[in-house]
Amino acid sequence: MMGNLATTLGVRVVRSDSNRDHPSEMTKIAYMAGLFDGEGCVTYKQYWSSKRDNRPNKYFCWRIQLEIVMTDEATIQWCCDNFGGNCIKKPRQGYKMQYRWRRGFKDAYKIANAIYPYAVTKKEALKDVIEHYGKRKKTRKS
Repeated sequence: MMGNLATTLGVRVVRSDSNRDHPSEMTKIAYMAGLFDGEGCVTYKQYWSSKRDNRPNKYFCWRIQLEIVMTDEATIQWCCDNFGGNCIKKPRQGYKMQYRWRRGFKDAYKIANAIYPYAVTKKEALKDVIEHYGKRKKTRKS
């Protein structure tokens, strides 16, 4: 039997207590790609920040993350169980409870690499994340 998908991708898992049938790793990746294409969001932007005490001047920061937000907790929990992260509850007055799955930076890069071949609508945005870290690896080797 194959290991946990998150472990295979090198992503830290907080909890893995699902009792569902265990589809193949590639099936999970393909399902995640479809789910992400329909419900997901890629954030890839650079912005000014001054949050650190040891840096009094503003500096550029990157925000790189993959996120899925929906009202079905079981689906978000599946993302957490298979790709790491936490199920974050976001109460909204007068509306259904919202659940969020989010992975950032290197974890986002590893997941983007895995789901990229199956993606359709988010393919270009995932490519930006992959290329961002690909450039950094080439620069460090030089």
